[in-house]
Amino acid sequence: MSKFPFIFLFIPFLVLAENQEKDFRLQQQSQLNQQRQEQQFIQQDKFFTTLTINNQEFDVSDNIEEIMTALFLAINHKQTNDIEHLLIRYKQFPQAEQGMILFAEANIAFNQGNTKKAIQLYEQLVQQEPDFTRGKLDLAKLYFLNWQNNQSKILFNQIALPQQPNVMARVNQYLSQLDYRQSWQGSFSFGTIYNSNLNQSGNETSKEIVENPYLGTLEFTRTRPTIQKSTGFSYEAVLNLSLI
Repeated sequence: MSKFPFIFLFIPFLVLAENQEKDFRLQQQSQLNQQRQEQQFIQQDKFFTTLTINNQEFDVSDNIEEIMTALFLAINHKQTNDIEHLLIRYKQFPQAEQGMILFAEANIAFNQGNTKKAIQLYEQLVQQEPDFTRGKLDLAKLYFLNWQNNQSKILFNQIALPQQPNVMARVNQYLSQLDYRQSWQGSFSFGTIYNSNLNQSGNETSKEIVENPYLGTLEFTRTRPTIQKSTGFSYEAVLNLSLI
């Protein structure tokens, strides 16, 4: 019996495998071409390749060192749109560091008013990069803002930059403010009442704007929970800050 018919049976499978290999190569080439087109598009558009600080434009070439420098500048000047666009470019590099990505994302979150997310991202950053002093300093400030006093104090006490006296002066100011917080004294009143709004609420949403000497102008949004009714004892505390 001839073996040739069996060989002919395998030919369709060989052709199919060859076609699949060609399709895979074409797909890879197509993706590569698309990436090149996107890079050319970015390079041709000043919106993506320049950074404006104090009305002065800076060219940012397709170089990881320049992009990192531009990212730091954008973060320091709280230019959220620039941070977002530069971060997209930075992530394209294989050597992009996770710490830098977390640093940028944390600042985007804070600039957009999401302090909780910013704290979470900074916590990841400090855990991954314990020697990154800027990350510790920013997280300590966010803890301070969020009244997480113990965590804030621990981090501020870890900051040691003798070569930067201005930074250390600011750190000491924060530590002094934390000491003031802990020196608060309370005066209390206690009595029997009927309160139709037990949790002092009414399903209201309010905005508060606070001028912080360290972080600038901050805006907070509060949503009050559902009204509760109760008869019982009223416990009221009025905190007085001792500024001795």
